[in-house]
Amino acid sequence: MIEGAVGLRQSCAVCAVSVLLLSMSFPCSGAAQIIQGRLLDAETGEPIGSGIVTLRGHLGTEVARTGTDSLGAYSLTAPEPGLYTLLVEALGYRSTGTPQFDLGAEVSTTIDVQLSPEPIELDPLNVEGERQRIIPHLERQGFYKRVDEGFGDFIEPEEIERRNPRSFIDLLRDIPGLSVRGGGVLRWGPRCFRVAPRLWVDGILVKDGRIVLGQHVSIDEIVAIEVYQSAAAIPLQYGGTGGHCAMFIWTKGEL
Repeated sequence: MIEGAVGLRQSCAVCAVSVLLLSMSFPCSGAAQIIQGRLLDAETGEPIGSGIVTLRGHLGTEVARTGTDSLGAYSLTAPEPGLYTLLVEALGYRSTGTPQFDLGAEVSTTIDVQLSPEPIELDPLNVEGERQRIIPHLERQGFYKRVDEGFGDFIEPEEIERRNPRSFIDLLRDIPGLSVRGGGVLRWGPRCFRVAPRLWVDGILVKDGRIVLGQHVSIDEIVAIEVYQSAAAIPLQYGGTGGHCAMFIWTKGEL
């Protein structure tokens, strides 16, 4: 429930996240309903870039999605007047949904969202010394750097060699949220619900949508895998906040 403040400015707090609803009734110049605003750090007031803002209808279905720029700004267009909510996500912050708001015909609405920082919990680090072997083309592609940053799920070459998996079910069994169904269909976790996943092989986008493993690369050729189940965690050179979950498969290449 949103409590009034002064004039057209209203505010509320949900789970330590402040959501400011501004300018609820300015007519748009065209026949569209615009939602715009900024994503801000609740503690510092600084803008949050590379965030994800999703517009949902009154039944909770996604109708539009966009990312925030370096100033934390975003803009979405609703297909029609009605009741909507926003789901706001950013890496290192607590995700939240706004209260439901009524968007009139040809109206521009400003919604600024403040997110509270949330530490990223990583698995305990077991230091076993330096890697015994560095594969040159993986290093050139930044694979080892992303492993060290820890924003995705990774299967490194040493693990694949040790396990010698004979099926994709066995290969991906330790990645939470993923499963392989009949025919090799890759099933994603709830964070990727209603989001078209993408499959990259050796840095090239080969599939945008339903992924059937084995159609694009043989399991015997795979040397490493990285999986991102949050658009905010995907490396910027591969789409960043483009609203997609993603799997990157690296083959043996120039071993």
